[in-house]
Amino acid sequence: MIGHRWAWRSGPEGLLVDDVVVSFQRYRCPLDKIVREVPSSHGALPVAPEGDRFLLALPSGEAFWAGVIVPKDWGCDALSLAAVQPDGKVLMVDRSVRSGIWVFPGIKRTDGQFDVFWRESVSELQLSGAGGAKSIIVCDPDDFVARTGQAAPEPFNPRAAFGGWRLP
Repeated sequence: MIGHRWAWRSGPEGLLVDDVVVSFQRYRCPLDKIVREVPSSHGALPVAPEGDRFLLALPSGEAFWAGVIVPKDWGCDALSLAAVQPDGKVLMVDRSVRSGIWVFPGIKRTDGQFDVFWRESVSELQLSGAGGAKSIIVCDPDDFVARTGQAAPEPFNPRAAFGGWRLP
């Protein structure tokens, strides 16, 4: 789709880019800040627009993983996902997303594990491709409410973990 500009919006499931869903699933941040396998989701975190970017509300003590659903008939170029650290360093998370369901547990480490996505390590995510680019700013819930007028995430419920197959 040469010249196609993506349509960006947010909804209860996360960020929607045309027919692609990018969902941010919350869980308790592990003490060592390392993800060995994708944790069960305790629900989707809210995403809301702010100008030409989006805000993601992340409470203290929590982390998230990103899930992406790309439909089979999506005719656009691949997506790239990058994480921006608080010091401004940009780390590529993934360079191509094909049709299917993809889960990004965090920032890949040399030992095959992942550093978690949490507010102290990721200040922003960048989602981009030939159809455009957007920043998703990771912020605390009070800031999210003040800047977007949207509701903050419900308090963390340890019994809310999804017990089946992890879908974004």
